Amino acid sequence: MTGATEFGQAADKHATAIHRRFFNATINGYVDTRQGHLVLALFSGSVPPNLRDSVLGTLREEIYVRQGGHIDTGRLLAVILLPMHLPLC
Repeated sequence: MTGATEFGQAADKHATAIHRRFFNATINGYVDTRQGHLVLALFSGSVPPNLRDSVLGTLREEIYVRQGGHIDTGRLLAVILLPMHLPLC
């Protein structure tokens, strides 16, 4: 087994653990609906493919409805959010 394979398996294991611990199906978000929590979950690969669209929908609603179009992730997470080219519109 190569180092890359081992790293990939560890990353998958952690992503699954993060999803199980922090995903809230009632709100389609991680912990709550804060933009930063949603961005980190999407960026880290913790969101399973079958839930990606619903979590993106929560992020869209948080940005455009609850925050009036304001991105409130702060500088550190905005650096992650903006280049992700997520279909937010």
